[in-house]
Amino acid sequence: MSTRWMRSMTVAVAIGALIATAACHSSNDVTNPPAGGGGASNLVSSGSSPTDGDATMTASATLTVNSGGSGFDELDLSQTVGSVGHEVVVTWDTNTHAINGVQHVWGSGSTTSGFTQCAPGSAACDPTKVTVDFSGHTVTLTSQVLPDAFGGSSSSTLSGTIAW
Repeated sequence: MSTRWMRSMTVAVAIGALIATAACHSSNDVTNPPAGGGGASNLVSSGSSPTDGDATMTASATLTVNSGGSGFDELDLSQTVGSVGHEVVVTWDTNTHAINGVQHVWGSGSTTSGFTQCAPGSAACDPTKVTVDFSGHTVTLTSQVLPDAFGGSSSSTLSGTIAW
């Protein structure tokens, strides 16, 4: 057999293996949507200060795995409710799946009314109130209180599910 033929066969086998691997489904693979595609979220922001942060968000979120090579997965729910834009971002460690942070930003146009978050440090997220269901492709928040991100007076409480 020629060296050229062996190289061609090696390449063909490698391509076949990649195709077979890509066809496999794992229910714990965050990038592989469940049957039927992503579902609708049902996330309620309440007790917000300023009050225009109160809303019910129902859009599907977008997941970015290892966002920008940061080592964190980022789930982003962005929706306008009435005339107020809302963005809720949940991040977790790509490898351990430990919750890193939750942010809620809202406002009208280019004006931000509130920016709240829980993150490592003085305002860490409560891991019992923020859980990720990889097989169901949802994050559930249970009365997770978010203080102002910059030490000001904004606040919000998030309850419900974010779906991707």
